Amino acid sequence: MTTSAENRDQQNVVVIGAGIAGLMAAAAVAPHVDHVTLVEQDDLHHAPLVPRRRVPQGAHVHALLDSGRGVLDRLLPGFIEDAVAAGSLSLAVRSRWRSFDGHRWALPHDTGPVILSQSRVHLEFLIRQRVIALTNVQIKCAKVYGLVEGQGVRLTGVQIATDSNALSQLPASWVIDASGRAGQTTKWLHDLGYDSLSETVASPDVRYASMILDRADTDNAPCAWLQLAQAPTTRGLVLAPIEGGRWIATITDRFGAAVPKTAEAFLQALMGDFDPKYRQICEDIAPIGDVSRFHIGTVRLRDFESARLPSGFLPIGDAVATFNPLHAQGMSVAALQAEALGDVFADNSRRDGQILQDTYLSQALAISRNAWQIGRAVDMSYPNFQADADPDARRQALALGAAFAAATVRPDMARQVDRTLHMLDPFSALTEPLATAG
Repeated sequence: MTTSAENRDQQNVVVIGAGIAGLMAAAAVAPHVDHVTLVEQDDLHHAPLVPRRRVPQGAHVHALLDSGRGVLDRLLPGFIEDAVAAGSLSLAVRSRWRSFDGHRWALPHDTGPVILSQSRVHLEFLIRQRVIALTNVQIKCAKVYGLVEGQGVRLTGVQIATDSNALSQLPASWVIDASGRAGQTTKWLHDLGYDSLSETVASPDVRYASMILDRADTDNAPCAWLQLAQAPTTRGLVLAPIEGGRWIATITDRFGAAVPKTAEAFLQALMGDFDPKYRQICEDIAPIGDVSRFHIGTVRLRDFESARLPSGFLPIGDAVATFNPLHAQGMSVAALQAEALGDVFADNSRRDGQILQDTYLSQALAISRNAWQIGRAVDMSYPNFQADADPDARRQALALGAAFAAATVRPDMARQVDRTLHMLDPFSALTEPLATAG
C-alpha cells in the first residue's frame, strides 16, 4: 500500500463534524492522504467531558456493538485496551450484558459478541484524543455554510465561518459529510442545484429519559441489565455500568407515552415499574445530576447511490441514515462505513473521483440498509409502527421472529442472532440456519 506524499498527488480532506462518525472517518483516511481537517461547530476544548449541545442524544445509553468495537481497534490499534484502562467496560453479550424477556432473565452464556460500555461523551473523548494525535489531522472550530464546487461538478472545498462570522473557503480534494442527524446535507446540495435526495422514512416514535447513578459497590465485574420492551408493551429500561464507578439508566417508551421528567419520578419508575432486580441493584445508590430526555419521532434512509452528486462528496453516519436508538446501531454503522471509506482510499486504483465515490457509496448504503432492515423487522411487531412500503418487510419481520424463537432453544441460533444484531453478519444470515433445520 502506497501512502507517502512522494507517490501521490496532494490530497486534502475536509470532514464536516467531529463527532464519532467524523472522528472515525478521519482516522480511516488519514493514512492515505496528506492532510485531514475536521470542521466542528462546538468548542471541543471547553468542558470536553460534558455532553455537547449539538448532540442532544449524548446523555443517554450508547452501547458500541461488537462490529463497531472491532473497527475501532483496527483503525486505532490498541484502542479497546486503552479504553478499558480509562474506565470503559467490555461486556460479553448474554453473560454480562443480561436481558429480561418479559418473564425471566435469560440464562448467562457467551455467544461471542462483546459490547463496549461507557458514556457517549467518554467514548467520543477517547477517540478524539487518539485522532488528534495523528500528525496530519487537525480540528478547526467553525460552522459550515455550504459546499464549494469548481469546474466539472467537482467539489473544491467548503464555505465556513468562525466566531468572527466572516465567510471563507476551506479547500479540499474530498469532503466527508459527518454532519449528523441535524446536518444541512440536503440544503448544501440544493444550493448547488442538485435534486432532492430520495428518502425511505419510518416512525419508531421513541422517547427516552436517562440519569447517572452512583455505582456504590465493590463488584469488579458488573453486568448491564436490559429489560427491553416487547410488543405489546412499550416501556423498557437499560441499566449499564459506565466509567467512573457509575451506572447510566435509560427508561424508554413509545408512541406518545411519556417518560419521567423529574429525578423523583425517574427513581420511582426505576424501582417500581420493572423487574425487582432493579430495586435490588439500585435501592441504596444515589442519583448524580438531573434527568435528560430526548425524542426521536422519525428516522430516514437516504438513497445516495442513485442520486446525482458532486464529485468528491462522501456522506457517512447519520448523514446517510438515522436509526431507532433502541437498536444501538448508529455508532457501529458509522464505524463500518469509516472502515469501508479507508479501504477505498487505500486502493490506489480507485483514487480518481467517480470510481472512488461510487465504490464507497455502494458499500456505505449496503451497511445502512442492513441495519435498517434489522431495526424495521423488530419494530414491525408494533401495530403503531409506520414505515414506507417495502415488499420484503413482512417476510424479514417473520424471519427475525422465527430466529428469536429458535434462539431460546438452539445455541447455534442464539449465536447467529447475536452476530446479526451486532452487524457482524448480514441480515440474510439469519434465514440460513432456519432453512437447514427445516
